[in-house]
Amino acid sequence: FNSALNSASTIFGLEIYKIYFNKEATDAKVIKVSTVFGVGLTLLSFVIAPQLVHVGTIFNFLQLMNSIISLPIVTVFFVGIAASLPDAFAGKVGFVVAFVTICAGQAIPDLQFLHLFFIC
Repeated sequence: FNSALNSASTIFGLEIYKIYFNKEATDAKVIKVSTVFGVGLTLLSFVIAPQLVHVGTIFNFLQLMNSIISLPIVTVFFVGIAASLPDAFAGKVGFVVAFVTICAGQAIPDLQFLHLFFIC
């Protein structure tokens, strides 16, 4: 958990805050904002963790969440390979269709994440 928290804080500070919010931020300011962001993520995890008691296994839950995130990205990648002249609209449509399909597949009970990934 500590390494993921450290990575998320660093990515937020350098890739999001410094680029989009405050381009002239000093290193000390970026470190302070990253630390506050890390504390916020820690507090958010304290709220989310008790909700996982209703999940069968944490591994399956994390794999399910990973498939919700990765399937639309993989779909856009394959649309780009399969289409002769892919454009931004085709990528956006592929992303939305994959996201809706994977979310609708969550309603099917006892369906493993790999089967759902293959179906979509």
